[in-house]
Amino acid sequence: MSRRTATAAKAKPETKSQSPDNTRKHGRLPVNLLIDYQVLDQFLYDYATNISLGGVFIRSKSPLPVGTKLRVAFSLPGLSEMVVTWGEVAHVVEERAKEGFCGMGIRFGDLDEKSKRVIDNLVASTDHAAKPD
Repeated sequence: MSRRTATAAKAKPETKSQSPDNTRKHGRLPVNLLIDYQVLDQFLYDYATNISLGGVFIRSKSPLPVGTKLRVAFSLPGLSEMVVTWGEVAHVVEERAKEGFCGMGIRFGDLDEKSKRVIDNLVASTDHAAKPD
């Protein structure tokens, strides 16, 4: 799998309190991040639009069914190696009215501690940057 780099958007991360109709536990970081993912013998790639400690939303014209297990790989600023972890499709969005795209929410299964720290720091730094002094 090739090396990819995340680009953080300058928006405030979305949190559970900002989205009362969902069950998010973690702040989200808006990104433009190329994700490589594998389902059985299929190797695919699409772009993620946000990431959190709990998972990632992948923008896709052909989202996988809920419950599908997959391996995901991506790069993050602050990590020299790629993050490689297992995940599961937690929800599918057929079309987002505001954004106008389809995709799938992937819940991370076994994210390592180092990757968790980097994601947590990225989300926290974006959250602090978005708050006025």
